[in-house]
Amino acid sequence: MSPPPRYKSSLSRTVRLEVAVIHLVAIDRDAVSASKAVWGESQHRRRSTRHHPQLSDRISSSQTEPGAAADIQSGGKWVIMSLTIPASTKKVLEVIEAKRQPTVEYQIAGKLSGLHQAEGLTDQERKGAWAEASAFNFSGAHGESPWDTHFRPTFVATKNDGSPFYAPDIAEIDDQIVGHWEERSATAQHPVLRARYADIAWDFKKRVTGKSAEVLYAQRAIDAYIEGITAKLYEAPLIHAVQAGRRALELALSINDKARVELCKKTLLDLFDTGLQPGSAGVWTSVFDTLIQTKKAGLLPAEIEHLIQGLERVLSASGTLGVDGFDPWAAEAAAQRLASYYESQGKRGEAQRAIRTYGSAFEQL
Repeated sequence: MSPPPRYKSSLSRTVRLEVAVIHLVAIDRDAVSASKAVWGESQHRRRSTRHHPQLSDRISSSQTEPGAAADIQSGGKWVIMSLTIPASTKKVLEVIEAKRQPTVEYQIAGKLSGLHQAEGLTDQERKGAWAEASAFNFSGAHGESPWDTHFRPTFVATKNDGSPFYAPDIAEIDDQIVGHWEERSATAQHPVLRARYADIAWDFKKRVTGKSAEVLYAQRAIDAYIEGITAKLYEAPLIHAVQAGRRALELALSINDKARVELCKKTLLDLFDTGLQPGSAGVWTSVFDTLIQTKKAGLLPAEIEHLIQGLERVLSASGTLGVDGFDPWAAEAAAQRLASYYESQGKRGEAQRAIRTYGSAFEQL
């Protein structure tokens, strides 16, 4: 009987967690001793124990088959298993590329999720399917990462021994997976795909391999984010495009690319105008806060005035009962930002006017 593949979940041995589109990949030590090029045993032991405390005793007490170490070690270096993208995964990606329709990362993750568990895959194919899915399973939302990276796990828990559990986990990423993402960032045609491959390779490479990523990947990610926004290839609602624009600006500032900073700023200003209506408060508040608070974005006086006048229009439309767009909560969001800005400029009267306007909106309810 052939041994269970390295990336195949075994419900009898592990607890399977499915959170959003996350499908945790269980690790089976038996695959190491049975396959000649399956992740070095030292790396395998570290990662298996980290993921599954219930495997710890099995790993520490089990006996390695005679000759197993020699099988997976070559010239004093551990041999890392290569990866191959299986036909099922290729088909999903090809459809996304061919249709070139609006999408977002979590939708892509959902389409790729679980394909590594299909029957009949080789170890290399299982790893390849998982490499593609994991690129989109990591969360790009703002929040604290346990690895000091931009991308972070979608699910965090504590194992029975008190150690942290992450899904997905950066510990499951190796040099070959990062290299695959780098390659895909150059060959993928859909900008949403290309942006994620480039960004996660840029973000994870130092942490995974110990080597700094080339600035090319940050540049490639920025360009793909902007292309996806301008081509309207981010799925509605518009906040998805705003999140992409904010990340692009963050990357451009991190590499001190002034030309790309300007491009990102212009793109965000366009999104501000597009979403400038009471019912899209998440869009215009996010863009306003990002540009006003990011001093290095270098807003010109005319650009600041453009943002302020936009908020004034929202306040006017959302703060009057009977007017199309009446929305006291949107009026509050606009007024708070206007008041803060006017106070910083010493215009207390304007600040008080804005506050009174949104206050009267609630009184009209």
